[in-house]
Amino acid sequence: MGLVWARGQERTRRRAGVKVEFVDPRKAGVDRLEAAVRVCAWHYEQGRRVVLATGDKRLVGEADQRLWTFDPGSFVAHGVWQGRGELDEPVVVSAQIANPNRAQVLVSLVLPEGKEEEFSWVVVVLPEKQEELEPYRAYYKQMKSTEGVEVFYTQRLPSRM
Repeated sequence: MGLVWARGQERTRRRAGVKVEFVDPRKAGVDRLEAAVRVCAWHYEQGRRVVLATGDKRLVGEADQRLWTFDPGSFVAHGVWQGRGELDEPVVVSAQIANPNRAQVLVSLVLPEGKEEEFSWVVVVLPEKQEELEPYRAYYKQMKSTEGVEVFYTQRLPSRM
């Protein structure tokens, strides 16, 4: 069974062992995209497949560039998903939430809203602006009260490799 979340309502389908992690880039002293790239790189280093969902086509190119230049001595192997088909890359950058590479981990700059069931670990990178946090707080509360979901809040990020 999978976990499904929709604004303002809890559904009955559940999936045991789903981790939902909230990352606060403000407390870590970096911008959202830097936080997302560091989290992606860490999961990649741990051998996990990852999707980085930017929620914005303009950010896909910047995320792609940052993953190539993440560490001067190496890069995070990845591809950019154009919205159709599958990719056989360990890390995929996409404007939308999807799972074209059969990833275990979703790192998202947008609320997953029902896509959690496709991943075993969901990392939500919080917005930097205080006025944009309210929907994320509501989502946090929803996940905290959902059976089978383990919720984390993170202020520290993995350092550059």
